[in-house]
Amino acid sequence: MTALPTSDWRIVIIDDSPDDCGEIRRLLLRGSMERRYIFSESQTGGAGVDAVLRSPALPDCVVLDFNLPDMDALDVLAALAGPDGLPICPVVVLTGGTGPEVGRLVLRAGAQDYIAKDGLTPLALTRIVENAVERLTMARELIGRNAALTRSEKALSDADRRKNEFIATLAHELRNPLAPIASGLQVLRLRNDFASSHGILDIMERQLCQVTRLIDDLLDISRITSGKVLLRLQRVLVDVVMEEAAEAAQPLICAAQHTLHVTLPQQPLWIEADPARLVQMIGNLLSNSAKYSENGSTIALSARSEGANVVIEVADTGLGIPRQMLDQVFDMFTQINNTLDRGQGGLGIGLALVRQLVEMHGGSIAAESAGPGLGSTFSIRLPIAAAPPNRFVTLPVGMPAQLPRRRVLVVDDNVDAVTMLTMMLDLSGHQTCSAFSGEEALMVAIDFLPDVVFMDIGLPGMSGYEAARQFRAAPQLQAAFLIALTGWGSAEDRRRSNEAGFDAHLTKPVEFAAIDTMLRQFRTNDNDRGVASQAP
Repeated sequence: MTALPTSDWRIVIIDDSPDDCGEIRRLLLRGSMERRYIFSESQTGGAGVDAVLRSPALPDCVVLDFNLPDMDALDVLAALAGPDGLPICPVVVLTGGTGPEVGRLVLRAGAQDYIAKDGLTPLALTRIVENAVERLTMARELIGRNAALTRSEKALSDADRRKNEFIATLAHELRNPLAPIASGLQVLRLRNDFASSHGILDIMERQLCQVTRLIDDLLDISRITSGKVLLRLQRVLVDVVMEEAAEAAQPLICAAQHTLHVTLPQQPLWIEADPARLVQMIGNLLSNSAKYSENGSTIALSARSEGANVVIEVADTGLGIPRQMLDQVFDMFTQINNTLDRGQGGLGIGLALVRQLVEMHGGSIAAESAGPGLGSTFSIRLPIAAAPPNRFVTLPVGMPAQLPRRRVLVVDDNVDAVTMLTMMLDLSGHQTCSAFSGEEALMVAIDFLPDVVFMDIGLPGMSGYEAARQFRAAPQLQAAFLIALTGWGSAEDRRRSNEAGFDAHLTKPVEFAAIDTMLRQFRTNDNDRGVASQAP
């Protein structure tokens, strides 16, 4: 309970009736024979407000008549309101027997309590004044606690935002050095004169893919926890997705000399899913089995219908999972203790990511294992969808046609990245030019007149966004096909690059196949420059 004042109580009575003021004094003195009071009285609202505000010390309570000659109790309460919306001192309103509606009005206006004049007794008035003092103190404490909670919530929100920004920045900083490595690998393969180095190249490429995948998982976890992942749902044929996931995981499986058995469903099974995310889910499970199985183990990927669901299973003969860990393997950053000394790596986010993606698709995932050394089985359950009306898919036939020679400008402040990308493009038959800032890019482009521009966003001085806007503003450059090539890859980053005038957005490190695809997305117009425009 809140402690009441121990010294003399200062009471301000605001009432235009001298008789009523005297009665209030008598009732309070009779209600507490041991307590001493210091009374002051005002016959108008204005005088009462002045008495309270100009007093060297605030009164312990104001006893306020509702109807006054110059204003009513609601006006007085408004004049006595503090910055927190509460009155600066406790206020009890005498309603004069006008009913509960007036009482509700004065409580909403900030009064701590009210009582009808015709119900006044010494005990009732004394208790109501004491309660008013306690209620205002408690209300202030509650406001203080709410403010502290609000500050704590903001601090947590800021910490979560900083965490997501850190992950995004970490990914960006890691992607930049990966980009020239990826380009260098492609250059060595395009030159085709390092036959003795193919084994080393395969190792480098596998490691590069592992680092890139780790970064992608980190970013996906960040996006999912902040609600920024949007699924592009469509009708998906399960066996097609299984084959894509198996192909994506093949390098890691082969490196460990595992055997992968894929058992496709006996009949076509359709689900409503984001095909890229479904491939990612199955691929993560296959990679997990490959990492946590002894070299030369067997991994099985299968799918079947079970009631109204499709069940996709990945089973292995690997290290297994202790029974007490089966419910925890999908938690963030979980590592199985008996595998820590095996140096398998990873941050413990792959399975957590799979579970979150599965649940976003309205499905569930479970892990089974008979124990350490006895292998594991992971089962994804997703609702079956009806087959789409047109079940025929036209597949591309033959190799893509040779690309025409393009004039390509590469803009990046990372010299190694520029060198590797221009080298790749040169080897593919294109004419290239490079620049290392936005200002330099604009000067070079005036003479070079590029068909295509690959441009980093985070350039020194003029940003890639501003450079893109100036390309679009220059009549001789506005038709160039602008591709943002950057370590920033969120939906917001893509929106900003689109608004700045970029035609496409690629996230580092990028496979040359993606660059090749971009170069095929536009055709050459019939004019004297042969400028590039986006394909219809």
